[in-house]
Formats: sequence, C-alpha cells, structure tokens
Amino acid sequence: MDQCWKCGHDMTAIKSEPYHYTECGLDNIFLYGIVQSCCPECSEEIVTIPNIKGLHLAIARNLVCKEEILTGAEARFLRKELKMKSKEMAAAISLKPETYSRWENEKEGVSSTCDKELRLIYILDATEKEGRVLHNNIRA
Repeated sequence: MDQCWKCGHDMTAIKSEPYHYTECGLDNIFLYGIVQSCCPECSEEIVTIPNIKGLHLAIARNLVCKEEILTGAEARFLRKELKMKSKEMAAAISLKPETYSRWENEKEGVSSTCDKELRLIYILDATEKEGRVLHNNIRA
C-alpha cells in the first residue's frame, strides 16, 4: 500500500469510481478502471494513468472524427498535443491570432474551413509520429 506524500498515512485504493480527467483541459472525459488512491487523513488523491500518450491519441482521434465543429477547449487540446503556440496555430490555419484566441476562449465561433484545417494538421502530425493512419471516418 502506498503512503500519502503529504501526511505519511496509508492511502486507500478506489477502484469502482470513474476518474474525471480534467487535467487534459476537457470537461467530458471520464476514465474507468484507473487506479485511484485517497488518503483518509488529509484527503490527498493520487491517480495512476497508464499510457497517457495512447489516451491522448484516442481523445484526439475522437475529436477529429466528430461531426460538430470543434469547441474552443477541443481546439486547445489539439493545439497543445501538437506542441504549438496559439500564434503558430493561428498562422497555420490562416487566422489572426486574436481571432484564434477568441475561438479557443469560446468568445467567437470559427469557420468550418478553419476547423477542418486544424483537424488535418493534427492528423498529419499524429500519423507521421505514430507511423499509422489515424484519420478513418474523419468528418468531411
């Protein structure tokens, strides 16, 4: 059994509850079967997520294949997975940086063309890095 790094007490394993994975920047990701531990003394929580790279690939694949236009949070997730600054992404999809920023902050919508360009940039980058095609069923 692990000990709490904060207070030194034994951690209690939690196995039955889904983990709300907000660290990725999206509010609708829940993980099942993830090892979670909680300290009964100070309530500190520890979560072990195996293969985060694979998890993020799966999340991104679902985003690029969805039918609706990407939300700002989803665009931010893909951009961060590409390790690009918002100014770089704005230039890549031919938007002014302030327009791209308003899209990510959900203050303004974006055209379906820019949405598709962002998806394609992610697909091409991920396909090259992973050595496998990730674009089956992409939204047309």
